[in-house]
Amino acid sequence: MGYTAIVDYGVGNLKSVANALAYLGQRTVVTGEAQGLERADAKTIPIIAMTADAFAEDIKKCLDCGMNAHVAKPIDVPVLLGTIRGLLR
Repeated sequence: MGYTAIVDYGVGNLKSVANALAYLGQRTVVTGEAQGLERADAKTIPIIAMTADAFAEDIKKCLDCGMNAHVAKPIDVPVLLGTIRGLLR
């Protein structure tokens, strides 16, 4: 069985992600280097920023930092699910 490599760019709580994957039975390694990973068919997990800041400049800041989407708090579940569906297509 393979493993999931999580590249730590220093911008999030990767321990929680690694723990969740371990709970699901997936071997996980957290690394600071994307170079040298064994597999070329790696997948990227979309990241959704969830902040109370909903002004256009705040959303742009999140997207400029590498987030794939933004959902404002308080969370509107249909909006969140629509965002997730859009990212998974």
